[in-house]
Amino acid sequence: MPLALIVHGGAGTIAPEHFASARAGCHDAVLAGWRVLTAGGSALDAVQAAVVALEDNPAFNAGTGAVLTADGRAQLDAGMMQGSDLAVGAVAGVERIKNPILLARKVLHSPHALLAGPGAEQFALDHSLPLCDPEELVTPAQYARWRRGYVDGDDVHLDTENLAELDSAPQRLAGVRLAGAVDDEHRHGTVGAVAVDGAGHVAAATSTGGIAAKYPGRIGDTPLPDPTRRPGPRRYRAQYAGDGMRLYGRRVGVSSRDGLMPLSQPLLAPNRRRMGHPHALRTRRQLPHFGAYL
Repeated sequence: MPLALIVHGGAGTIAPEHFASARAGCHDAVLAGWRVLTAGGSALDAVQAAVVALEDNPAFNAGTGAVLTADGRAQLDAGMMQGSDLAVGAVAGVERIKNPILLARKVLHSPHALLAGPGAEQFALDHSLPLCDPEELVTPAQYARWRRGYVDGDDVHLDTENLAELDSAPQRLAGVRLAGAVDDEHRHGTVGAVAVDGAGHVAAATSTGGIAAKYPGRIGDTPLPDPTRRPGPRRYRAQYAGDGMRLYGRRVGVSSRDGLMPLSQPLLAPNRRRMGHPHALRTRRQLPHFGAYL
């Protein structure tokens, strides 16, 4: 079975001057996952490795450097799913987990499907995953954005080299006004990966800080198996990102002998022939600067 891996760094529109750093980050994530696949690793291990690389890169809206809530905290969501048995593991609203996708993986191998907040963090401790200081997730550059007030496009991609860093760590503001989240077509920053391993098994993973200036405690679509992850065992592989809340209750894709026929626009869908598949993955639009594939 031909190996395949797709990595994306977030839907939306990023400024041209950020293309190079976005591509570089996605390239590093692809290499991390690809090394797993070529060494005989599983699709689940590959997407985990790729997403960890994106979570550790402060230029993306996931893990360290993710966007902040209205009151200045990083609350992270992540989820993963494997196509062989459709097992799912997800976490939501965690504030002390450096790599939420690692915790989602542990949930996947447990009797649970989705854990949130303090309960998810306790589950991490129970399964030997250390907690971090919440301040470690808040980068000076992201804090600077939050302090000035988020604007359109702030949760798509962050060029950390071009934002002045602050000397002081973030300080929580008492009685902060909980303003609405940035609400525009450029607000999407969820990262993710889809992989097919040598045994033909499929897996998908997603991770995000959510919407910039979101209301504290808000949980979006990322930790849910639908509509963001649909790794069918043989028929198709899909990874959606963007404002997934708008996909609830809608049919976003159907399978056919030609693969996935999207009824709403996917983030990144290269031609399947390039990945060694006999049929094309049809899409309305391709956004190559957001991701990479092998």
